[in-house]
Amino acid sequence: MEFGEDLAIRYMDAHARTRSGQFQWADADRIRNQCAGKLFSAIAATHAVTPPQIMSSLGRRPPEFDAAVVMSFALLYAWATSTISRRIWRRQGREIGSVGGVVMIAYASLAAAGAGVLLGEQWAAMMEDLRLRNGHLSYRLDRIPWTHHRLELFIGALAIFWLVSAIQYRTLSRRTQQPATAA
Repeated sequence: MEFGEDLAIRYMDAHARTRSGQFQWADADRIRNQCAGKLFSAIAATHAVTPPQIMSSLGRRPPEFDAAVVMSFALLYAWATSTISRRIWRRQGREIGSVGGVVMIAYASLAAAGAGVLLGEQWAAMMEDLRLRNGHLSYRLDRIPWTHHRLELFIGALAIFWLVSAIQYRTLSRRTQQPATAA
């Protein structure tokens, strides 16, 4: 089904004069819909399904894929935040847990969470390109769940940053409290 939709989008791109300066969305939509209608009718006849069933299947996404995209980015984000928070705690001098360190962690967490949501959206689009084997997502970009849950992802990114930062703080504070051993 997605392949038929992809063919219709490619057909639209080739025939709607997208680079001519005379491009009209209404014409492009009409061209795409006509092509998709013919393709979906052929698919329906071949696989004994109805065109409405085909259309409804286009909105369904593989949840395993979406979960893998989010989890893979979360791991990458956790690694990056580990590096950031470790550097912040180390730069605050010998006073682990100083007010300056906490303030810097708070500011860094907001910046990192914002950047994480934006970069994660690009990550999700790149993974969707790979899944569909096509660099032209067109309106299919709106189907990626990441773009519909930015606030939740921002809150999750803050939580990851704070958790990783707390782990870094604890690790570094233990190291500074251990007496140096003579060799």
